[in-house]
Amino acid sequence: MTILIGILCKDTIVLASDSQTSYEVSKRRDGEKIRVVRFKDNNALVAQSGCSDTSDRIIDVFSRLTPKIKLDDPETAIKLMQLAMVSVREELRRQHLNCGAEELRQVFINEGLDCDLMMAHHCNGKPFCIALISNQDAPDQARQSMSLLE
Repeated sequence: MTILIGILCKDTIVLASDSQTSYEVSKRRDGEKIRVVRFKDNNALVAQSGCSDTSDRIIDVFSRLTPKIKLDDPETAIKLMQLAMVSVREELRRQHLNCGAEELRQVFINEGLDCDLMMAHHCNGKPFCIALISNQDAPDQARQSMSLLE
């Protein structure tokens, strides 16, 4: 089990996680679970827990969406992360013969594909931290599961 902690301070953000990664029959204690994602004018930190294959793919897609985007509104980062999450869900759905939402939910459960992400960044001088959950049925539900903390 991974522990992610995001603490918002007046002028800074503290984002922390453990470093243990578990596989079927082994464990590593040197996993890197926090990545820097570059926007045009700023950086965001994204911490991951759960299935690293799913979370790594979401962060990769998110990272390709951000370099030319200015981070001038906290909703910008949320919308781009939501787009990345939906994109990865669609990839997984296609890999499972274009299955429906309920079947995809079962795939997530049976194959252990769930992941959670925590994104932290500054916008207009204020720190933000957003928690995200990967296994949601629809974009509206995915948006509702995101917590924007100020």
